[in-house]
Amino acid sequence: MDTERKTVLLVDDHSVVREGIRLLLETLLKMRVVEASSGPEALSVLGSESVDVVLLDARMPEHDGIWTLHKIRESYSELPVLMLSTYDTEEYVDQSLAAGAAGYLLKEASSQQLAEAIETALTGKGVYLHPAVAQRVLARGRGEEKDGQGLSERELEVLQLLAKGSTNDEIASALFLSEKTVKSHLSSIFRKLRVTNRTQAASKAIRERLVKLPG
Repeated sequence: MDTERKTVLLVDDHSVVREGIRLLLETLLKMRVVEASSGPEALSVLGSESVDVVLLDARMPEHDGIWTLHKIRESYSELPVLMLSTYDTEEYVDQSLAAGAAGYLLKEASSQQLAEAIETALTGKGVYLHPAVAQRVLARGRGEEKDGQGLSERELEVLQLLAKGSTNDEIASALFLSEKTVKSHLSSIFRKLRVTNRTQAASKAIRERLVKLPG
């Protein structure tokens, strides 16, 4: 993954946690790291620093990660935010995806999983879920009827590939469609799901179990 010269904003209220993750990001991924210990401080940093991706602790005192994620979305709608947490509870995962998080990563993640999550966030190819989180979402969805939101069978096929991180060209190739047709389907999907971009569509598709997760 080419993360050279990319800047990550690491937000966590525990300095020891930040130190460990920072070392990993700087030494293995060769990323520039800026830090914040709270939601308000993170917003202040974003006002003065050029940041490519945010690693945001889900649970912090006073203003937690969900509050901070909403605030970031208000002012920096396209900035990818990866939630980082010790917890994989439904509440935090659902709220994070609903707010447009680019992924949900557990603090126990390996360096490879961290790299994969950041690459997914930076490229905008789908939403990254830590394997343990993905298994929980998958298990919860088994046996439940999916609400298709009025999506056609073809739109669900496009949405499935989008959620996996496929580009428009890759979707077109897989479904034997033109890119123009894929774009038309995406416009319809965004309208029906009431979202404005690919990340939001993928998040909602996963959260509402409109697509199948690997597992």
